[in-house]
Amino acid sequence: MQLVSEKQGTTQLLQGWLAKSVRSVLAVTAVSLVVGCGLDIQTEENDKPDAPDNGGNTPVLTSSIYVNPVDIDDSFIKGVDISTVQQVEQAGGKFYNQDGIEQDVFSILAEHQVNWVRLRVWNDINDVYWSADVNGGQAVSGPIGGGNNDLATAIALAKRAKAEGLKVLLDFHYSDFWAHPGQQYMPKAWLNLSTAEVETALYDFTYDSLMAMHADGVFPDMVQIGNEINTGLVAPQGNGVTSAAAIALLKQGIQAVRDAEVQANASAEIMLHLTEPQKTDFVASVYAAFDNQQLDYDIIGLSYYPYWHGTLDQLQTAMDRLANERNKPVVIVETAYAFTTDAGPDGGSNIFGNADVEKVGYNASVQGQASFVRDLIERIADVPNDLGAGVFYWEPTWLGVSGAGWISGQTNGWENQAMFDYSGKVLDSLDVFWLVSETADMQPMAVDSVAPIDLTLDAGQTTFTLPTVIRLIYNTGQFDNVDVTWGDTSSIDTSASADYQIEAFLADGSSVTVAVSVLVKKQNVLLDSSFESGSYSQWVLAGDSIFTISDDANAALTGQYTLNYWLDQDFKTTLTQNLTGLDNGKYLLSAAIMGESKGATASKIMVTSGTNTAEVALTTSGWLNWATFTTEVEVVNGQADIVLSLDEIAQSWGYIDDITFTPMF
Repeated sequence: MQLVSEKQGTTQLLQGWLAKSVRSVLAVTAVSLVVGCGLDIQTEENDKPDAPDNGGNTPVLTSSIYVNPVDIDDSFIKGVDISTVQQVEQAGGKFYNQDGIEQDVFSILAEHQVNWVRLRVWNDINDVYWSADVNGGQAVSGPIGGGNNDLATAIALAKRAKAEGLKVLLDFHYSDFWAHPGQQYMPKAWLNLSTAEVETALYDFTYDSLMAMHADGVFPDMVQIGNEINTGLVAPQGNGVTSAAAIALLKQGIQAVRDAEVQANASAEIMLHLTEPQKTDFVASVYAAFDNQQLDYDIIGLSYYPYWHGTLDQLQTAMDRLANERNKPVVIVETAYAFTTDAGPDGGSNIFGNADVEKVGYNASVQGQASFVRDLIERIADVPNDLGAGVFYWEPTWLGVSGAGWISGQTNGWENQAMFDYSGKVLDSLDVFWLVSETADMQPMAVDSVAPIDLTLDAGQTTFTLPTVIRLIYNTGQFDNVDVTWGDTSSIDTSASADYQIEAFLADGSSVTVAVSVLVKKQNVLLDSSFESGSYSQWVLAGDSIFTISDDANAALTGQYTLNYWLDQDFKTTLTQNLTGLDNGKYLLSAAIMGESKGATASKIMVTSGTNTAEVALTTSGWLNWATFTTEVEVVNGQADIVLSLDEIAQSWGYIDDITFTPMF
């Protein structure tokens, strides 16, 4: 997409964008309740169209995902922010195409019809004076990490992007590290300057950066003045996004771009970027203030993460209002979704977890990730007056490799929202960028499967109740929770564990077959295994005192209470429960945990009976990402010692619940 600045005249779209036909809204007219349908994702030519390749070849890509097209044209931005990719590569990360062949990641993106990249710029990435404020009190010496996004990095990445025919959005944070609402630290080089001198410094940094890019032949196609500036920029001077001080800083950045355009004989659109679009009145008032102050900008940029920023309907309301009131193109300049909630290879927790799946309504899967992006693109395309200009997916190449964390010495927290798997192979979800531009629907939305039901019964229990709601999972990766009544359940035997297929009837009279797995539990022989007494007095503590009992039911897997641990220094601790008078035979030890290890962990739960020992490592993946770990042991001599052993580095934390030791005979 190329726009003409307001300095040169009224903002207008390119000829291709202006010529865009009236948008047709894709609608699903029926949902077929066909369970287990096979998906053969093909175009009407029974293959994917050829993707562009700078080498003169036209590789053919295929896809396993279901994505119906959206009515967009070639000017629509199908972009990605890949600002960390150079550090990922320097840390050993490699990228592989759909055939598993190592390939330059920019080539992979271009072949999938990505047409823009976004690159952030920090002022001075070395010895960031406020690193300890955001890193648990631990300062970082040398390069800050998180991509080390200085100007040299931006130029290097822009050269690679331009070589593949991709356009470039340059994102000035005007800080030495991450800038976003509540975190807009002034660059250290500007700290002792006067108000006027800071304004001049911002102008100079912007202008000089753009001219340096021009000298290297990569003048950007779009420039972003500040990043997520809801609270202002360059704090404390620019606090308050509509304050006179913030407006003055924005004007300096804008003027620097316009002056660089003239000097370089080039053109770049200017974006102003906010987040939290669900706060529609606030966002609308900010852009109204920008226009009242006659800021010379071209593009409205919004961040939208569905697990933080409301529903797609709320986003549509915000975009439509901005387009109607401001008559400027709207771009979703940051978004993402997860392809899995499994822990990644870097050993750290991830920002996106199972609770986010429930909040948003798309599975954390390759299909779910692609479907979310496709549906977001459709919402952008539906913005009035063809002012929905495009989308940038945030950090699809941020692999979880050691040495490429969000800050030096930490993990990245984002690897499960990349569009490459944990080994670096491209996911089929990246196909969404070419599939949305196809011309024929693949197939109607349909139920692909029904989520199985796990029914846990106590030994000897003769009655049970199946849930009144089941989950239908569609071929789009979306899901619905629907009310059902059950058919004949007489085949379920409550005396033994087994799997069943039971018919369930929906409100419209149709039926689906549901897999019901019945687990008949023997009696748990551990005492107070769920800590519902409000203490852990049945356990013997040895080592560092790190435990408390939490009475926050929201932090418990079951019940009211759970065992919480944390310490501000490295710790090694055990809790032991000695059991006697047991029947000999095989037992199952189980424990549930959620939390975050801040580094290497050797935590485990183990059981010893005579010379028999079994153990299982305990790993964590973030808040409310509960994981259950089990191991089996043969009990002899009627005794067993259950040991919960925690071996973690400082600031690690977690919650443990439902430790059970049950016979399997």
